[in-house]
Amino acid sequence: MPAGIYKRTEKHRKILGKNKNALGKHWKLLEETKEKMRILESLGIDYIFQFRPKGYSKLYDFYIPKLNLLIEYDSKYWHSLPGMKERDTEKTQYAINNGYKLLRINKKI
Repeated sequence: MPAGIYKRTEKHRKILGKNKNALGKHWKLLEETKEKMRILESLGIDYIFQFRPKGYSKLYDFYIPKLNLLIEYDSKYWHSLPGMKERDTEKTQYAINNGYKLLRINKKI
């Protein structure tokens, strides 16, 4: 996969293509995700957005195949919801048990 190319489902294409008014309060989160993609692309890093390991039901924010690295951005909004700490613990354990490197970036905003 060439640098800057990432897998997106049709759902992601629709979400990323929507305008600010259609997304309401989620606009800021969407813009932050797009910025993360632009950074990876500017560095020439091949990545997969919203990566789901084969045989696992949960998604990781980004996957960099060349490094076997999963990246999770833990924002205050999503990670303040009920059950998220347990979900994060499960995802961390899955990554460790299956030989992935995992980078968690904790964003308090």
